[in-house]
Amino acid sequence: MTVDVLTAERASAELPSWYPPWARSVAEQYFSGTASVFVLTGNTYDLVPLVDPNADGAADYGSVSDFLAEQLFGRWDLVLHYDLGRGLRSFAGRSEKRLKDMVALATRRIGDLSTVKNDPAIVIGLLDLLVRDNVMAPPEKRLRIGILINQASFLFPAGEPGRTSFAASGMLVTLLNWATSTHVKHLEMACVLIDERRSDVSDRVTGNPHVATVEVPLPAEGERLLRAGRAALIAAGMPRKKALKAGKCNASSRNLSRPTTITTRKSCLKSLRRQPPMAERVISPTFGMWE
Repeated sequence: MTVDVLTAERASAELPSWYPPWARSVAEQYFSGTASVFVLTGNTYDLVPLVDPNADGAADYGSVSDFLAEQLFGRWDLVLHYDLGRGLRSFAGRSEKRLKDMVALATRRIGDLSTVKNDPAIVIGLLDLLVRDNVMAPPEKRLRIGILINQASFLFPAGEPGRTSFAASGMLVTLLNWATSTHVKHLEMACVLIDERRSDVSDRVTGNPHVATVEVPLPAEGERLLRAGRAALIAAGMPRKKALKAGKCNASSRNLSRPTTITTRKSCLKSLRRQPPMAERVISPTFGMWE
């Protein structure tokens, strides 16, 4: 799939139905050519499903960065992750083989990342060289590159550029150059900044028309109950498939004022009583809440 032939409507239709709305928004704006630089704000510390949560036997959750690396950028050649704590590194999610391939590729195209000094100006400079080399490369040698910058407000803090250091202003201009470049938008490259509070990130970034700022919302009550229920039942020793079904029952029976809900809840509790005693005690039979 390339951005030249894949429209936003088609991209939206081809995305898995279980993708969260914020991920669909990122994909639609990317494939439409609207933006190649994104800022994710809001509930960025929460865990998100890495696989279809409704599939039998699947209940794997990870960070927003994990989701981006494994799903939205899951088929890309190189995903790089940077934050001030851990420095620049290849990032492939849970796949060890893909990580090894990325490390080897990054070493050939950038150098040994373990030797790169953890200085934001140096790292952004290296990434800019990678972006420019990829733009100038022949089509057959171009890479599909995703760049994830976590805790982005420490690199691009709110405030007037004139009050920041020369290096900080240079990093900001470099990022905006990526965002406004038509060459970058026409290649399979994207940069995602992640930070909890939009107000902490420079408004020169979040307010730029070429940068797409997308909010990651808090999960709805039913989704929170579903997650907690599954995790509690699995921890209590219930088989994963039964935990998925029981967790869904508990989430749907939150409101006890409806007769149909009471019936659903009774059937769920009846099925749970056949499980080990530990699993039975996970649910409060009075309030229908996960404890």
